[in-house]
Amino acid sequence: MESQFTYYATRQFQLQAANVSLIDFTTGPRFQAFRETFEDVIVRPFVSAGYIWVNDTPYYGSYGAGVETGVLLSDALRNVSIFSWRQQNYPSTWYLPTNSQFTGTQYSATSTFQYQVNPLVSLFAVANAQRYQTQQTPQQNYVLLGTGAGFAFRFADPLFRSDQPWTISLSANLQWWQYDQPDPIVDPDVIRYQQDTIVNLLLAVPFDERTTFSLSLSRFNRAASLPNYEFTNNSVMFGVNWRF
Repeated sequence: MESQFTYYATRQFQLQAANVSLIDFTTGPRFQAFRETFEDVIVRPFVSAGYIWVNDTPYYGSYGAGVETGVLLSDALRNVSIFSWRQQNYPSTWYLPTNSQFTGTQYSATSTFQYQVNPLVSLFAVANAQRYQTQQTPQQNYVLLGTGAGFAFRFADPLFRSDQPWTISLSANLQWWQYDQPDPIVDPDVIRYQQDTIVNLLLAVPFDERTTFSLSLSRFNRAASLPNYEFTNNSVMFGVNWRF
């Protein structure tokens, strides 16, 4: 059995503060499959649940399940794929009085190829697809396709002189969104399309084999067919990841 608990807190500043907090929990067994046919195939079914707050008020809670597979394709090349569904429940609050219109189900698939150049450096490429289906608001239904690449560099602990190496990773991603139909409130004649460009720098500092502190710097830029949804955001996130 493998479980993962994640907590993130971020404080963002643009025209006004936009405080975000996240808590997420995933658990499920990890085991080797097809031992007689393949050298290294790992399968992990899982269940998950989480909650997000924006400006210290509830944004949405979620729960779901999925399966993760890991396949060693060669001595240096590995593929990890994740297929999942997640129910997302958005409560309407004083801060977001129409938030419940976004309640629905998310279906997603992600596949990552990682190539180990040497013990210290690895390269990776990722592709993902997602479908979101709301319960009552078809103009909020969408399909998302994405791709990205990056690298990770491991180095000796420079501060505590422990046996746990630190990791710095840099990634860049592109995402394309297409909504099912125009939003009659925003513009009844224009279907919403979006393109996201995301650059992320992450520092991971392990305290032990199960606990890792992470600090990330991100830049997010969105272009859209409707100017209302265009924005650029710079953020700093930090948190502790605990596996047990």
